[in-house]
Amino acid sequence: MSEFLKAASIAIGRPLVIVLDQFEQFFVRVGGQSRKAFIAELVDLYYNRDIPIKLVISIRAEWLASLQELRAEIQTILPDMQLLPLDTKSAREAILAPAESVRVSFEAGLVHELLKQLAGHKEQRFFPRIFS
Repeated sequence: MSEFLKAASIAIGRPLVIVLDQFEQFFVRVGGQSRKAFIAELVDLYYNRDIPIKLVISIRAEWLASLQELRAEIQTILPDMQLLPLDTKSAREAILAPAESVRVSFEAGLVHELLKQLAGHKEQRFFPRIFS
């Protein structure tokens, strides 16, 4: 896998960012040898200076303690940043600003629909699950 990722990074001419979203599922669904093998690959990627790569792990707060399993190999695994709930205005900005910076626009009504689906709470607060 390392050679593929190195070639991909060279092909695009910039570092790769690998996002492991909903990483709590790793602890729920993967066990035994598969888990050990994946952790070994992750550690190799993390410490391989020949591959310009950034790893971002997204995990729900109640699963943070599970990262201790990886901390023996990657001491900096615990979160540097926790996103707090967003109000509607902040959530809209989080959707629109990155897209606008690269001149991407959304179909009419899409942002409103995204906000409606993401809210899920009567007080219209958004609960991102991102840790890095």
